[in-house]
This record gives sequence, C-alpha cells and structure tokens, in this order.
Amino acid sequence: MTTFRLISLPTHAAIELLAGFALMALPLLLGVSVPGSAAAFIAGAILVGVAFGKAVESVPVRRQHDTDWGIVFGLLGAALVLGIGGEPIAMLVFTGAAVVQLSLNLVTRYSLAY
Repeated sequence: MTTFRLISLPTHAAIELLAGFALMALPLLLGVSVPGSAAAFIAGAILVGVAFGKAVESVPVRRQHDTDWGIVFGLLGAALVLGIGGEPIAMLVFTGAAVVQLSLNLVTRYSLAY
C-alpha cells in the first residue's frame, strides 16, 4: 500500500488549495443558483483553510489525515443534499470535488518526511 503514496503533504496542500479556489469559482462560472454557489463558496473556503493549515504544519499529521477523510464525506453529503434539493450542477461540482479530495487522500504520504 505504501508504494501508492506518491506525493508529500506539502504537495497535497498545494493541490488542495487549488481545488478549494476552484470549488469557490466553478459554480459561479457554471450558473449554479445562489444556495448552491453559497454552499460551494463555504466548502471551498474550508478547503483553502485546511490547505493553509498543512502548509504551516500547525496541525498534527494524524489530525490532518482525519480531516481529509472528513472533507471527502462532507463533500459527498453536500452533493447528496444538493441533488435532493434539485441542484444537479451543484451536485456534480461537489461530487467532482469529493473525487479530487479522495484521490489526493489515496496518493498522499502522511508523514513529516518529505
């Protein structure tokens, strides 16, 4: 399993930062309604904050791992709620963000060694 851990935690944080900014901007570009855009902006801001926490190493590695998995399940839950609420584009945006975060989680080497 460790052979698949290809990227370091700072690289993970950089990609997560880009994903957070994309999550904030993409619904506006795709014409998602106000509730879907607001939810995406809040979720994107959380992703950016988590990425900055990794960049300055202010949080223990185990807590970063747990937070990353919480983000995946939170994004999937938000996608489900938005889908039930009749926001198919927002649902796809949140599902895509969850897939990106899941992919990052699966290829990240959660250790302080770079």
